[in-house]
Amino acid sequence: MEQSNISEETKKLVKLFKYSKKLELIPWKDNEEAVGFSILREYPDRGEFIPTRNSQGKKDSVTMIRIWYLKNDIKKYRNQTRAKLQVSVNKASRYLFNHIFPNPQDPESPTETSVEKSKQSKQPIDLNEPNRYTLINGRKIMDSKINKNIKAKQVIENIYQEHLNTTRNYFFRSKIYIRQNVIDSIEPVKKWLLKINFYLFGKQIQKTDDFGIGVFSLYPYDKLIDNPNALKMKILGSDLPISYNSAITFTTFISLLLLIKYSFNYDLFGIIHFIENINNSFFLAVFTAEALWFLDFIIPRIILYIANCLIKFYLFLIDLKIQT
Repeated sequence: MEQSNISEETKKLVKLFKYSKKLELIPWKDNEEAVGFSILREYPDRGEFIPTRNSQGKKDSVTMIRIWYLKNDIKKYRNQTRAKLQVSVNKASRYLFNHIFPNPQDPESPTETSVEKSKQSKQPIDLNEPNRYTLINGRKIMDSKINKNIKAKQVIENIYQEHLNTTRNYFFRSKIYIRQNVIDSIEPVKKWLLKINFYLFGKQIQKTDDFGIGVFSLYPYDKLIDNPNALKMKILGSDLPISYNSAITFTTFISLLLLIKYSFNYDLFGIIHFIENINNSFFLAVFTAEALWFLDFIIPRIILYIANCLIKFYLFLIDLKIQT
């Protein structure tokens, strides 16, 4: 990489971590957001994980260690300049750095046999340390886990060894597996809740250019609108319109309560008994109007609240640091 594309901050950070000429370190290009670099390191020959190899027998699987800090995260503390060092590690393929797919015809590409053999071995887990290390004055590194300064080399060794240990740490792997399965289940449940709002109550989230809504941020309650294609009706001739979806849902619900009452002699929620004891037609009309309004306005927002709780839980699990 041309040195002109590398900022002075990156050069200083690289100098701090370049403890060996053999270290395969790749400085990041100058950008407005972050200062950092990547390190490629081979997996050991003996271990639970079997790295892929090309037809020449060279290892293709490597660990990619990334160390960086955000420029807007630099803080002044007394006479010190501090920044949170972000440290992560993941499994990578040398060949896929420059190619979209493996090519069995290319001698540099990992062979199909080695890829299949590698898949059958225990896979190391990606790790991220967003808050453990602090860069002080661009020269010292504080490890909050042991509450003292350490050498830059130790940062690399810590994340590398923890990455390798994930293939043997069964308790850690179980926690990661459980968390991932919970994360994967949140999106289908959230979509199911939005479909309930749409089909049962005629409500939908207003379209917006902000793609992060519903994924990285909560659904705004003022964006919950009536389906523009849905028909509307007014409650008992009043000025309170509701969707036909809500009206049909209400009618179906009451019919179901009546069916349960007269088939099994069971009054669910006591609603049928309450209705039967209303002798005044005016109060019955008021009850019906309020029930329809509750069904059309309140319940869809309760469902949206549950969906937002799931988004909060999703973000919590994504940021959750599981100890190795």
